[in-house]
Amino acid sequence: MQQIASDSHRAFFLRVLEAGEDPAPAFAGEPYPALVWATRRTSDEEKQRIAQALIASGCRYVVCAGVESAAWENAADRAFIEQDLPEPLYDEHFVMTTSHSGQPVDDIAFFFVHNTNFDEHDFTRYLVLMIGADEEV
Repeated sequence: MQQIASDSHRAFFLRVLEAGEDPAPAFAGEPYPALVWATRRTSDEEKQRIAQALIASGCRYVVCAGVESAAWENAADRAFIEQDLPEPLYDEHFVMTTSHSGQPVDDIAFFFVHNTNFDEHDFTRYLVLMIGADEEV
């Protein structure tokens, strides 16, 4: 994982996952948003495994873009629901999700940077998780 940008309040990190790789816990359990940008098709099992790892590591907002973005959003939603959290923890650990199929890269990046804080969450670390490398993106 490498830092790709920062300002006075936030830092942005990039991690590229190759086929079969799992994302390492990002920020030691600190809540964060993730932009999952898929550059290749993946199996439902791989999507689910990655989504579960993200949510277990503290991800509280998953923005999905690229290939199969709606399926990535569904995987994140399932991963949250499958935790079967009791009511007090459900709200505290709630995970927002969005998918952005066919939208311009700049619009998706703007949304990720400016619209992923919610409730009491004022994130300071942001993860861009690329599923497969793509230098154009």
